[in-house]
Amino acid sequence: LIWDVFLLFSGHKDCPAYPTELVIALDMSEDVTAEVFERMRATVHHLLEDISIAESNCPRGARVAVVSFSSSVKYLIRFSDYQRKKHLLTEVNNIALERTSSRRNIGAAMRFVARHVFKRTRKGLLMRKVAVFITNGASQDVDAINTAVLEIKAHDIHPAVISFKNVPNVLSALEVS
Repeated sequence: LIWDVFLLFSGHKDCPAYPTELVIALDMSEDVTAEVFERMRATVHHLLEDISIAESNCPRGARVAVVSFSSSVKYLIRFSDYQRKKHLLTEVNNIALERTSSRRNIGAAMRFVARHVFKRTRKGLLMRKVAVFITNGASQDVDAINTAVLEIKAHDIHPAVISFKNVPNVLSALEVS
């Protein structure tokens, strides 16, 4: 711990002040086509290309987890699965569309991420927790979204929603919180 503090304040660039835990949630509901899913996967790949990935126990860079969602949530990549950027990007490129016959529930996905995915994160005073939800449209359950956004904020998670269609109910929930 003393060595980490020394590196943090000595101007050493290997351990920045803000390590990050990043969760990416991909929509796999009934209206997601192969073309839309390819856009989602390309978005994730482009996002991860510009991020420094944590490759050691030093709290530098980001640890990444990926989940899929529709009416339920499924782990695709856990935080501990890949510590090399090259392997992580390869695995992201290998994610296949597993479209379900279910409607999307962004609120349930947000609650799952807050309660389960961020359950075992690195500890640190300056740790950032970020959740990015990539979706093809709005969710029908407005109350679930409002509740989930409040829960995410209570867990000190910074949410972002990337949507390929208009999602006014999600935007209003994010604006209110």
